[in-house]
Amino acid sequence: MTDSMYTAVKLCLYPSREQQEFFDTMIEDLRYVYNACLYYLKHVFVHQNGRICSQFELNTFCGKLWRRNPWLHGIYNNSMFETAARARQAFVKCRENAKKRRRDTGCRQYPRYRGLGQFTSFGYLSNRAFRIYDADDNGKAKRYVEMGKMPGRVRARNMQGIIGIPKTLRVHRKDYGTHFRYYCSLSIELPEGYEEGVFEMEELLGMKIRGPIGIDLGLGHVAYFSDGTVFDNPRTYAREIDEFRRLGEKYSRSIGTPGEKKARSKLVHKYERTQNIKTELRNRIVNEAVYGHDFVAVEGLSLGHMRARARGKAMIRSYNDASLGSIIDGLCRKSQKTQCSVVKVDPRNTSQLCSECGMMVRKDLTVRVHRCPNCGFTADRDYNASLNIRNRGLAGNPSSASMRRITEPITSA
Repeated sequence: MTDSMYTAVKLCLYPSREQQEFFDTMIEDLRYVYNACLYYLKHVFVHQNGRICSQFELNTFCGKLWRRNPWLHGIYNNSMFETAARARQAFVKCRENAKKRRRDTGCRQYPRYRGLGQFTSFGYLSNRAFRIYDADDNGKAKRYVEMGKMPGRVRARNMQGIIGIPKTLRVHRKDYGTHFRYYCSLSIELPEGYEEGVFEMEELLGMKIRGPIGIDLGLGHVAYFSDGTVFDNPRTYAREIDEFRRLGEKYSRSIGTPGEKKARSKLVHKYERTQNIKTELRNRIVNEAVYGHDFVAVEGLSLGHMRARARGKAMIRSYNDASLGSIIDGLCRKSQKTQCSVVKVDPRNTSQLCSECGMMVRKDLTVRVHRCPNCGFTADRDYNASLNIRNRGLAGNPSSASMRRITEPITSA
């Protein structure tokens, strides 16, 4: 029996005023439940020699909480139990971190309580609590969502179809200062043996299925393909850092004044535009690699180690702009639904080895051109690395030592 495969779909919601009040009331009531569960977890932990109560005990506590507070009766019980599970998960994670950092006196022992505006979502754990369907409205097909205890149906829009069985739904509220926006994310179980139509995407995106490639990830070029395709780092955050600082200071000065909401709205919209640029670049890289090739080899980078070795704030900002981890995750997730194979290879010495003869050519990070003294091969440093990555992927990801066929320059007898 094969494991089920899941995907996520995000929909934008357009609620009426009554439905907005329902969402806001649910979020604030569940914030109270979340904080109460944290208090109960801490009380049991302190008075029962470090015992963390089970999920069943926490659900029983939520039932008592619901009966004692009539104003909580508008909450869907399934969502209340899901909130309790989130509180327990946060408590367990915090205790695990505290054990790992016993010597760190600044380590937080218990999770923080959520203040006003710090709890922004709630979920439905069963597809019996919600329904998504398309209906005809004056000749136009429109998508609607019905949820437990929500009045009426809410209009929803997204750019992709829903293939499979929806399993869970989570409603998110995002604060834009002057207004809220509402979204919902669906977890969908895909049909058995499902694969995205690569050849249909070929016609849609104008791509042709090509051979295997290697991808070198970096800061100057976010992705350098072994077929010569290059995606440069937009450095959006680094270029806009002064604007972020100016808008942040303006918002800080406006707190408690009539212009607070407007200042917050400008800051949030600026941040969202920056995030959208990074997301669009990541999607272009992933789609070009997965839909355009049948085999992709990518570096298995340790991003935490790389950031720890960063040379100054400018390099850390470049890492933030590049979002290398999200690119690797996107490649792995997308490959599960397509006919493309994605493998991670050992990244060591991919920039130092010559892809033509295998000689080790040592060079500093500032040297951006690879010149081999043995075979005379000259190319961009990142292009040479992408060729090595492709070769390692096709060879089954051997170590850098076994890939080195020639370690010394060839000299005439």
